[in-house]
Amino acid sequence: MIAFFEIYNKKTGEGFTRADLDHCVAAVQIASLAIHNRLLNRNLSALAAFSQSLTVTTDFDQILEVVASHIEKNFKRRSVILLPVNGELVPRSRSTEFYF
Repeated sequence: MIAFFEIYNKKTGEGFTRADLDHCVAAVQIASLAIHNRLLNRNLSALAAFSQSLTVTTDFDQILEVVASHIEKNFKRRSVILLPVNGELVPRSRSTEFYF
C-alpha cells in the first residue's frame, strides 16, 4: 500500500515550522500504525476462521477443500493441491478454473 500526505496553505499564511513538520510526521505515523493494525486484525480474523473451519471435519478431502477455499478467498489466488499417489502427483483439490 502506498499513501501520501500533503499539506499546503497554512491558515496563518506563514511558512511551515519544524514543529509543524514534527506534528505532521506524528500524524502520519499514527495513521500508518492504524492501517497496519487493521491489516493485522484482518489477517488474524482470516486465520481464526480458517482454523475453525479445519476443526469442523476430519474428512481429508473436505480438509483439502477448506485449504483451497482459504487460499482463494484470502490470497485471491486459484490453487491446485497435488498429492503423491503410486509415485505420481495427482490433483486432490483444485479451483474450478483448473481442469485435469
